[in-house]
Amino acid sequence: TYNSTSPQPGYVTTLEGAILPGGQKIVGVWNDSNGQSGQFNFSLVGAPLVAIGAAVSPIASSIGTPAQIFGSPGHDLVNLAITLVALLFISFPANVFYQTLSENYAEITEIVAVWKRRFRRQPKIAVPASRANEVASTAQREPGRVSRVGFAVVLVAGAVFGGFLNPHFGLNTQSVTGFVATLLSFAFGAWFSWFVTRLFRRHHQYPNKTYLRALPLGLVVALACVVVSRMTNFQPGYLYGVVVGLAFADNLAERHNAHMTTISALSTLGVSLVAWICWIPVNHLALNHSGNVLYALVDDVLGSIFIGGLVGTVIGLLPLEFLPGGTISKWRRDVWGAVFFVALFLLIAVELRPAAGPTHPGGAPIVTAIILFLGFGGLSFGTRRYFSRRKTQKTHSAVPTTPTT
Repeated sequence: TYNSTSPQPGYVTTLEGAILPGGQKIVGVWNDSNGQSGQFNFSLVGAPLVAIGAAVSPIASSIGTPAQIFGSPGHDLVNLAITLVALLFISFPANVFYQTLSENYAEITEIVAVWKRRFRRQPKIAVPASRANEVASTAQREPGRVSRVGFAVVLVAGAVFGGFLNPHFGLNTQSVTGFVATLLSFAFGAWFSWFVTRLFRRHHQYPNKTYLRALPLGLVVALACVVVSRMTNFQPGYLYGVVVGLAFADNLAERHNAHMTTISALSTLGVSLVAWICWIPVNHLALNHSGNVLYALVDDVLGSIFIGGLVGTVIGLLPLEFLPGGTISKWRRDVWGAVFFVALFLLIAVELRPAAGPTHPGGAPIVTAIILFLGFGGLSFGTRRYFSRRKTQKTHSAVPTTPTT
């Protein structure tokens, strides 16, 4: 109901309508205090609306269907061109960063160790000499190993971060359903990665000893994704769920590790696309049965698996030494380029520049992505220049001066 104070004091208009599936249109009738009436058809620019009582999260309700996303061949060609430019732009500074890291690895390790000692507050726990080698070997074979409690804490923390992609995250049905859905999608991602790796290891007759692993760096990335999404008012947002995993104690041979990493990336991308297809009919049911929490939960889980798998694959395929993309690019640059191109194109088409659909990111996410790319490029070349200058200074200081007589 709209009450006017100017230019017609006392004028009242009442609009009554319904939210159509997809959350982007409202249709209905209106009447006013002058006895006039008619029909209206509103299109919303921005995040989709959800009917009161519905539990569908912004992630599930902001995804477009494949027909909407790829509805314009000209738009798709532009996205392909953007993807190619982005791939080239990422590849070159990443190569510079990798070379810098490889050439100065010992010095970087020493710098990190100095900072760790400087900020370490807790006293060192003495380890008997008889167990020192055993502890070091276990830490090397099982990095990131945690207890079940630690695993659960990190998993829940990641789901909470993912929940904050919803601007209205709080004590309400939609938030609880979205949190549970995000938690389930993260747990599914960890299980699926373990399942694919286990099949590969069994095929090549590797041991299958498994342990629980937490990734604190994944929480940092997840938090950064939420901050960027909320600052730019971007929905569905960047959902990153690689915060925990089921890892294997024994390493693979270098060639098999590259094969496994590539298969894992393709499998994650494939299951994300399957979740996207399955999401279409479920989303229709959830939007048309706003009181059904089960429909809303399944809708959110499928949407989270799709967006989380897509974002996680793109970030994981960045060609850095400590990421899966570094392993693949070191093995076969062409394979890495092909897989990364597909994942990056889907991310751009679905989230950044969809042809149509509920997602209306505007220019902010694209500008943010450009800033991040430029920041990564600046960091790569800045790091290169920093170590180059250090090497020059060391060379000059090492040259003996000739004494004068």
